[in-house]
Amino acid sequence: MFRNIFNDEFNLIYGEEKDPRNTNKEQKPKENELNNGTVFSKVYCCSYNNINDQPHQECYQSQSIEQTQNGHNISDAREAYKNSDGVMKSAYQRELNKKSARFIKEKNTKTGQHNQHRILKGLTENEIDNFNKVYNCYSKKCGLNNNYKAS
Repeated sequence: MFRNIFNDEFNLIYGEEKDPRNTNKEQKPKENELNNGTVFSKVYCCSYNNINDQPHQECYQSQSIEQTQNGHNISDAREAYKNSDGVMKSAYQRELNKKSARFIKEKNTKTGQHNQHRILKGLTENEIDNFNKVYNCYSKKCGLNNNYKAS
């Protein structure tokens, strides 16, 4: 009831059409007012355990940058993992507007095994070269410092 009295008094003073709370128009953001921004992330963690009376170490590190500009989302991420059993992994991921390419390298220093593979999301093998060209173009426009060559 209090609220109705307040609204009635407000309308008597300012008029109903001038009430700033009565906005029936749907306001859309202008192109330069879209959610533009940059997010940086850097993580490093290490764990030490004793497994069967042997010291065991695992380390993980990642860094990423994500930028949204005029409705386009672009990100660049790198990850690394190693443990005391000789396992080493690194990954590099590029993402542009929900399409991504992730390049993974694995190495075991004790056995000498090496593996490389890539995971594509929203892309086919035939589209990867074009994706890299478009990604490089957007990353230069957004100011991402990208000195990695994805192949």
